[in-house]
Amino acid sequence: MFGRITAVMGKEFRHIVRDPRSLVIILLMPLLMTFLYGYAMNLDVKNIPLGIVDHDNTPESRELAEAFLSSGQFVLARRYPDGQAAEEGMRRRQSVVTMVIPAGYAVMYEGGRVRPVELLVDGSNGNTAAIALGYAQAVMARKAVAVAVELLAGPDIQSGFSGLPIRLEPRFWYNAAQKSSHFFVPGLIAVILMMASALLTSVTVVREKESGTLEQLLVSPVGSGELVIGKALPYGLLALVDGAFILMCGSLAFGVPLRGSPLVLFAFTGLYVLAALTIGLFISTLVDKQLVAMFGALIVTVLPSFMLSGFIFPLRSMPEFLQLISLVVPARYYIPVVRGVLLKGVGAGVFVSNGLFLLALMVVLSVASVVRFKPRLE
Repeated sequence: MFGRITAVMGKEFRHIVRDPRSLVIILLMPLLMTFLYGYAMNLDVKNIPLGIVDHDNTPESRELAEAFLSSGQFVLARRYPDGQAAEEGMRRRQSVVTMVIPAGYAVMYEGGRVRPVELLVDGSNGNTAAIALGYAQAVMARKAVAVAVELLAGPDIQSGFSGLPIRLEPRFWYNAAQKSSHFFVPGLIAVILMMASALLTSVTVVREKESGTLEQLLVSPVGSGELVIGKALPYGLLALVDGAFILMCGSLAFGVPLRGSPLVLFAFTGLYVLAALTIGLFISTLVDKQLVAMFGALIVTVLPSFMLSGFIFPLRSMPEFLQLISLVVPARYYIPVVRGVLLKGVGAGVFVSNGLFLLALMVVLSVASVVRFKPRLE
């Protein structure tokens, strides 16, 4: 009996070794997931874009700004002339945190008065916002202690001196209550749309191959472009229904607002779904087994949508090679649109480059899919 089992095991191992698709699933996928999760799942936030509004413009106010920039967690995004420009910059995602230094900051401590410094935090990404606020509070605490020591060591100690001389006043914008649902629901829309589009579409042509019905299409008057469109559209419509359902549930159950234009959201969602459909169709032209197609779509679309899109983990904190890979992840361009329209009320003009990328991806993969279909359908 043991000999027969060994013979069967040997046969199966030879089959695995001779089948490159099985080797990819067995060896490459665990390796890819190990590196992807190991590098991308990083809860540290680095290179946080910092905007500065300096109404005082004195050496003391510039020292405070430099304390933030030299901490290692913040990088200068832009210096704004006033609060209105800072608000527009945060709406356009130029800065995640904006520090507003009031006029008279340098002389405000006379008589023991505390220097209030306002910190505006973009709350649309709850995880980044909370960590950025923690970093800012730590920097401000160190700076306040340093200023207090300097004042105590000086010849003119104010009689009203008590406590720390600088106070940070944080203000969360776009998600003032810091509800996690406002952060997760827009990202889930992107991931679920990708699953409903690319993952399901990837098996459509492969299913025809496995069932033997593809030969019937070879003798039909259906052209390759018509076949691509006919295969993709049903899943696209279903994906849009899924997206509308998720958005409705998020609004009714979790109070996720819709501050922007529904037409802008629908237009970008349509582009994103079409791009996802073409990814799934292209994958289906490359393989002959449904299982391989689904695994391929999972690796290429769903996992990157979670890990390399900025949905959960900030892209700025990832290694540069992962940031480069994320440039071809559609969800990277769609999630900022959903969060911007839902939470900030941002218009379409801010996301022109996002839409152009999705459109280009859709055109390139559509042509590639038709080209791969054509030799078999003519």
